[in-house]
Amino acid sequence: MARRRGELCAWRWDLLDLDQAVLVIRTSIAQEGAKTWEKPIKTHEPRSIVLRTSTVGLLRAYRRPCENDAASVGAALAPDGRISSHDLDHAAWPKLNTLSQRYAPCSAGTRTCTSRATTRQPSSSPPAWCNGGN
Repeated sequence: MARRRGELCAWRWDLLDLDQAVLVIRTSIAQEGAKTWEKPIKTHEPRSIVLRTSTVGLLRAYRRPCENDAASVGAALAPDGRISSHDLDHAAWPKLNTLSQRYAPCSAGTRTCTSRATTRQPSSSPPAWCNGGN
């Protein structure tokens, strides 16, 4: 499931339907220097991605510790939170450069990822999309 890096940063929990195994892509994150902003996707047309059963399982398994991490500080995942966010409530999108640095092994084809333990989230679960779900 290869996707554009900016789209990956923009993935939102509210646009992910795990029961129907569909993710809707509507926006992308752009970055110039330290500045980031949300913009329409390159095609300007929202599209739906049908997810494999294994990817759905990985995303379900990834969401649980995210919810637990947020609850541990008295928060909850933002309804429109970003799946790849570094924040406990997933409200903010990650910067593209940070995402590239954290998950470079995924794009290199090793199918392993840097642990989230090195980020602000205490869970050590790797992100679901990096661990063989494509």
